[in-house]
Amino acid sequence: MKFDFNALKAKMIEKYGSQNQFAEAFGTSENTMSRKMQSKTPFSRDDIVKICDMLNIPKDQVGYYFFTEKV
Repeated sequence: MKFDFNALKAKMIEKYGSQNQFAEAFGTSENTMSRKMQSKTPFSRDDIVKICDMLNIPKDQVGYYFFTEKV
């Protein structure tokens, strides 16, 4: 299943300037973050918690940012 991470990417850019700068701050490679954003590699629960903390995403909006199916 593929997910639409456009809202997540927009939040990353808003806070960090680019997805690549976010990946660096997150502590992973550009390639790894890119694979996650393309639904090729899933985000772990720990990833989701850390990303929400870094981007100030409220718990009640996790579904919107991480589990919106790509149409």
